[in-house]
Amino acid sequence: MLYLFFFILFTYYLIIEKEKRKTVINSKLTIFFIITTCVTMTVGTVFSQQSPGSTLHNYHQNSFNPAETAMNGIGDVSLIVREQYMNFADNAGPSVLWFNSTLPIPSIKSGVGLAVRNQTQGFENRLDFKLNYSYHLQLSNGMLSMGLGFGGSSIGWDIKNPVYPDGDSDTYIDTKISNQENFLNLLLDFGVYYKMRNLYTGFSITEMNEPELTYETGESAFYTRHYWLTAGYDYITSNPLFTIHPSMLIKSTVLNTQMTVDVTTIYNRMIVGGVSYTSNNDVSLILGVKFGEGRKFEGMRAFFSYDIITSKIKTQSSGNVEFMVGYSFDLSVDKINNSYKSVRFL
Repeated sequence: MLYLFFFILFTYYLIIEKEKRKTVINSKLTIFFIITTCVTMTVGTVFSQQSPGSTLHNYHQNSFNPAETAMNGIGDVSLIVREQYMNFADNAGPSVLWFNSTLPIPSIKSGVGLAVRNQTQGFENRLDFKLNYSYHLQLSNGMLSMGLGFGGSSIGWDIKNPVYPDGDSDTYIDTKISNQENFLNLLLDFGVYYKMRNLYTGFSITEMNEPELTYETGESAFYTRHYWLTAGYDYITSNPLFTIHPSMLIKSTVLNTQMTVDVTTIYNRMIVGGVSYTSNNDVSLILGVKFGEGRKFEGMRAFFSYDIITSKIKTQSSGNVEFMVGYSFDLSVDKINNSYKSVRFL
């Protein structure tokens, strides 16, 4: 956890130095962020979880936190594709696709969205689809959002030609799964999200109801409740063209926990580059471009990441890649007061 210690110190330094330049130190903001980050010190680290990881998680947080839906007050659509453990035999490495769309409803201080995830690994195929709703409340100097996700998950297996490495068949697969190859389950998510000035933090629970797969002989626990904790800060350097964004994500089932720490630099509010480190020892490179207000392709963004595997599995894989494209749009209509004069009304 040494890298986390340095991350906390680095972030604390950025916040304090930034506030000193403004001659006012916002102690609440600093303490809030440090406490949120320090929670990770109490959590153990392991490397295997049911929910797939995403190196570009910062750019589609509504996939796992419904409270983040439409927090920025604009509509958005995004598509993310992840190929993990490339060059595995028979293309057996996990493959994940996320599709997200959000739409604000300013009249009721809310946001709605759709989050779809398709995950394929081995002979298993899982399709999750959820409708997200968030309610936004002005709180102190920031915005607090609470959200709910409601949807379902379809689980299926293609086991027509299973491969058994040891040569023996698997009774569980032959007698249980093969008799009922598809399952549909209800999924419930909950989340809170708070953003204050250049800082944000969020907490969410996915698979909250922990549905089970039902067989003829009983039920089998399959879905595991996941807890997510995020935090990040935008630090504008002395050169206003550069912004540094440190952030973290903790994903946990209580028994199993994985943490990711990112540091990215944004140049001219357009070019993004950075590195990421996860507790499974993967080091990732992140590159991207986003077009802000007034630019030719306003609202468009694209990101790419490549994970360098440092564990023993690197001998069997050339790494992980992830692509993302997205578009943000503003649906608000500014009312313009026009006056009209005519001699008929003089």
